[in-house]
Amino acid sequence: MGLVFVFYLCFPFFCVLLANKKRAWISFAVSLLYNFVCAEYFEVGRSNILYSACFFLAGGLIYLYRKELAKLGPCIAVMMAAVSIVAYYLLGDYAVTCLLVSACLLICTIVVRGGGLENPLPRFFSNISMEIYLSHMVLFRVIERLGLNTRFGNGWLQYLITVVLVLVATVAFSVLMKNCLLYTSDAADERSSVD
Repeated sequence: MGLVFVFYLCFPFFCVLLANKKRAWISFAVSLLYNFVCAEYFEVGRSNILYSACFFLAGGLIYLYRKELAKLGPCIAVMMAAVSIVAYYLLGDYAVTCLLVSACLLICTIVVRGGGLENPLPRFFSNISMEIYLSHMVLFRVIERLGLNTRFGNGWLQYLITVVLVLVATVAFSVLMKNCLLYTSDAADERSSVD
């Protein structure tokens, strides 16, 4: 959670760094250097914003080039993603390989439209994604306090049960809260229009 709060504090700074393409490339190069120094010299992993900055800036660069990337063929985007995943497994779990995979998958989602990803289920989750993001940790803590995260041991079965419980609880809570907030907002709009 600390990293999330630090990111929100740094977000305006990221927007300044991504104001134009030249500044974005320079910032990205510096972030790669920071990532290397954090990993090799200080042995700091993903818990540090400097280590993770290259991932944020790569996403920003992809956003800046989204129109150019949208012109790529879907086959090329899928092939890039496949090659990056193979490289990840062949070369190992390094920050650069993780960055390559995440960047290629993001490019793939920009380029490949339609298909199996455009259906009512992703649309449903995209409508409540902010609510899920804001409430999932609280609901995990509720499940943890009830002891449901250790009821079936400590292996894969328990992990899957915990994931399903948190997902179901979070989705139910998110739908309920979204509908309550929409109802409250609509009622307030009606009262103000009557006045």
